[in-house]
Amino acid sequence: MGNDASWRTAPGDPASFVLEYRLEGGRRLGEGVCERDSRLVVNSEDRAAFMEKHRSEGDEGGEPIGTFRLPLAGERLARLPALVRRVKLEEVPPPRGADLDTSLLTLAFRQGATAIEKQFISRDAETIDRLEPLLSELEAIEDELDAHPVAAVRLAVAPAPPGHGRRFELAVTNIGKTDVRLADPRALDHDERHHWAGVRIAELPEERPGFTSPPLQWSRILLMPALGEPAGGGDLILKPGQKFAAPTLQWLPMHLGVACLAQGVLSNYTGHGETDGCYRIRGALFSEFLGITAR
Repeated sequence: MGNDASWRTAPGDPASFVLEYRLEGGRRLGEGVCERDSRLVVNSEDRAAFMEKHRSEGDEGGEPIGTFRLPLAGERLARLPALVRRVKLEEVPPPRGADLDTSLLTLAFRQGATAIEKQFISRDAETIDRLEPLLSELEAIEDELDAHPVAAVRLAVAPAPPGHGRRFELAVTNIGKTDVRLADPRALDHDERHHWAGVRIAELPEERPGFTSPPLQWSRILLMPALGEPAGGGDLILKPGQKFAAPTLQWLPMHLGVACLAQGVLSNYTGHGETDGCYRIRGALFSEFLGITAR
């Protein structure tokens, strides 16, 4: 995260502070990256909030990942140390019972001679309720940060153009202000939970009044492999506003005339966070859902 995440305070200014909020959940899938991983840093000296996000907590369709930066007004900055004191962050007890199904949350605050770091788990309702005023403010900042990308991408899916059969097109767009690097999605041909790119698709069950619909049964359609060796050792460099699109293999529906739900997925956590000064996209991206019927 570079200088944005550093513990810096303005010389001679006792009011300067740094507040960090981190979420880590699931297995470690890459260098310093967990399955669910995000970090928010508010630095009063920068008068800004910085976030790095590798996956949305709820796998929200259309949500970007990468880095984001949002300028914050003085009044909003001043609220945060007051909220730290209000919730008595220093008195939060240590976490108990963390496992792969829970997320570990960390709050770290530094101001002058004060340095506090506390951890708790996502299912600790008592602690979360106690910290609610502070967490609500931080989560509101995170929501705003999505509209202020620096090095970030968004994923979309659409039916392939006419004449290409029952295929989909997966598109990754650099929505930020700087170049980004990512592994060529066409090279992610592993049919694994955390290392693949393509489309997942499921038939929508017929609705029956008075009955709960069964869970969707998802199947995968991988991307067509690249012709020849991908340039750059399997990496792509996307400039701001640039889009990379690739078709999937043919979709072989189980039944014709049945409504289906499709979603694009790009998941890859491997590699270093930065290569040759260019930020690398690592994590999992999900497109918005697409309704489609096989004909």
